Amino acid sequence: MPNFSAVDPEQPDDARHPRFRDATAFTATLSDGDTLFIPRGWWHHTRSLDDAVAMNFWWGGPFVA
Repeated sequence: MPNFSAVDPEQPDDARHPRFRDATAFTATLSDGDTLFIPRGWWHHTRSLDDAVAMNFWWGGPFVA
């Protein structure tokens, strides 16, 4: 799908994706009830540190029917 990255950010393949090394990473640790807004067009990767329920919603754009 065009909205998924071919790069595995936890184990990037430098030979296939050499420019990924130059990417700037931002990190955040959320607590119960927190909301994280990710601007349109920003690639992101999430990892749950504990058991969790997460919800993702795309607010418009070409990938939303």
